[in-house]
Amino acid sequence: MSRPAPYFSDHPLHLSYLPGRGDVFVISFSGVGLDPDVVPKVEAVSLAGQHGENHVLFVSDASRSWMNYPGQMATLKATISTLTDEIKPSRIVAVGNSMGGSSALIYASEAKVDAVLAIVPQFSIFPGVVRRGPSWSEYTSLISEWPYPTVPDLSGTGIDVVIMHGTASGEIMQARKFRQGSNIHHYLFQNSGHDLAPRLKANKTLQLIYANLIAGNLAETHDALSAAGGIPFTEYNRHAKAIKERKVQP
Repeated sequence: MSRPAPYFSDHPLHLSYLPGRGDVFVISFSGVGLDPDVVPKVEAVSLAGQHGENHVLFVSDASRSWMNYPGQMATLKATISTLTDEIKPSRIVAVGNSMGGSSALIYASEAKVDAVLAIVPQFSIFPGVVRRGPSWSEYTSLISEWPYPTVPDLSGTGIDVVIMHGTASGEIMQARKFRQGSNIHHYLFQNSGHDLAPRLKANKTLQLIYANLIAGNLAETHDALSAAGGIPFTEYNRHAKAIKERKVQP
């Protein structure tokens, strides 16, 4: 399998590019990674590339700022614009896991994107917005400006947005902050936490979710999410509310 090659580097951004045969362009945002002293590794190479079919730009943010580093968005947009002028894609999809999922959603609020796949994204790491869950204080303490204290509202934009969360306590607190809408396809996975992506990849269900959304097959994406155990957020919320109401009845 081909590996992405360095494409652009300007602190904190490190971009790598994997050319494809087709006319779909995928932007894959990395999470924080395991070592804070090392640039986050590229993620979802095979999932995003689809065996060399798609063009993929991998975005690593060494500042781990959730797109808040000064000038980062402007630099990223300009660089991607240059690449899209060369590729001339018919479809652009942003994908990411954890911080990468948040970054994909934030990028989609600022630039042309047809669809987003965000797995366990944080709605916010700004202190005090989300009541419980990981604080990422080792990173938030270094953020000097907050152009994106929360993930922007993408409801009503026409972008097909797929968001996936587990129902573990830290995850559900983030999940409940996201705005719902007809173009927001938010799924929850019971008995799952922040490790949702590797769990679904291991049982071969994440591959179908990626492939169908990237191809623009929304109905098949819903089928793949359901087959993987996903429950639509509104359905899960109604069920949880009913259980809570039964518990408080005298």
